[in-house]
Amino acid sequence: MTLNEKIKYINDNNFIKEKLNLHYFLLSLYSLFFTAFLVLIIFFSSRWDYSLGLMTRISEKNPLGYLISFLVFFVIGLVTFGILFINCLMLILVNKMINYNMFRALRCLKIKLFFSAKFQILLKLNKGEDDLKPYELDFLAWVKNKGFVLSDSKAISYLYGNYWRRPKVWTFVANSSRATLKDYEIYAGGTIFSKEPTRLKVKVNNQEMHFSLVKLIPDKYIKNKLVAKVPNSSWILASLTFKLMNTFLRLKKDKHSEELINMVERLFNDLTYIFNKKIIFRPKNHLDVFKSNYIFWFFDSYFSNSELFNFCDDEQKDEFLEFLNKFTNRFEYHNEVINYFKALFIGINSNEEFRIIVDTAIKLNSQNKHLNLTKRFRSVDGKINFMRDNYPEPITNELIKIHMYDFWKEGQKNNEIDSRIILLKEFNKSLENNKTVKTPAK
Repeated sequence: MTLNEKIKYINDNNFIKEKLNLHYFLLSLYSLFFTAFLVLIIFFSSRWDYSLGLMTRISEKNPLGYLISFLVFFVIGLVTFGILFINCLMLILVNKMINYNMFRALRCLKIKLFFSAKFQILLKLNKGEDDLKPYELDFLAWVKNKGFVLSDSKAISYLYGNYWRRPKVWTFVANSSRATLKDYEIYAGGTIFSKEPTRLKVKVNNQEMHFSLVKLIPDKYIKNKLVAKVPNSSWILASLTFKLMNTFLRLKKDKHSEELINMVERLFNDLTYIFNKKIIFRPKNHLDVFKSNYIFWFFDSYFSNSELFNFCDDEQKDEFLEFLNKFTNRFEYHNEVINYFKALFIGINSNEEFRIIVDTAIKLNSQNKHLNLTKRFRSVDGKINFMRDNYPEPITNELIKIHMYDFWKEGQKNNEIDSRIILLKEFNKSLENNKTVKTPAK
């Protein structure tokens, strides 16, 4: 079943109620009967001799048989009213969750269907729209060995298995600063239809695939799953967050783009899908992954010469929240997205390091840029002198170390340096300067 078919099933089968007063009453009633049967079971089973004595008043010949019969009746009542309680509770939650997060509503509906023994429709609701063919698994294994990580929608599908749609595009990002794209030109007869210095778009067996060298995911946020490398769920959520913000910036320039509007709807669905999988997620407790991901998206904005969302700009944040309100009213079923971003903004506002990273990224993104991934020098001494004169600060910040690790591991050619190292050094300089201002020398 497609996502629209699942929502249609909810509406067509009268799961959505105008008023829930009757169901609240039934919930209380079922709870009362469930508790009563539970108390009776505990009472009769814990005071065995006394219970047998009571049964002798009914039958002196077979008090044990009567006691067992009563206990069986109580257990049947307990199970019956327990199931009725769960079904009623899940129906209430479906109604409460449907506009907040449709995937949470579907989760509650599946529980109700399970306890109602409607297993056939339950299997249909639980089945995802995406799957992997054997040759696709072979391709993922090959990509992994080339230093790339499966990302975006296909990564969500691969990570969880019952994804709500089949992604039209597979996206791969580098896990190694040495990752190269040239070998992909001949893999399995792949056809190149777009080639840029830092990215490549190909088709393999009619499947569109995008490869990026600019974005670099640190090892800390990657997990191995079967034949492929994928980001962990927190990284995926952070990446979806910033992708939605970047889409908002693009829509400001092209307000009537159907492609971008459809992308917003897909991102809303992806976010609510991840919220449902994580059950409870508080952004302020995961700000480190958001900081890393912001740098990840900064690299993309820098080398593609595009705008970057500014968390330090209150006006832009207000515009973004208005944008969320507009599209949650348009698409429905996604109100949790607004609460999530409000919580994220509160967490970022109270984190000084995050604000320094944002401020540095915005400044670097607005300056004249060196848009090649590699910066070449006339000699090794020229490179050494450049780095010593401009970036003498040692890298002590843990966040920057995480991003620098791969560059340290892979090393650099004698007279070259990866431009991203220079950008990371700029972040490190800003963070170190702030530390110096806060703790002046005595």
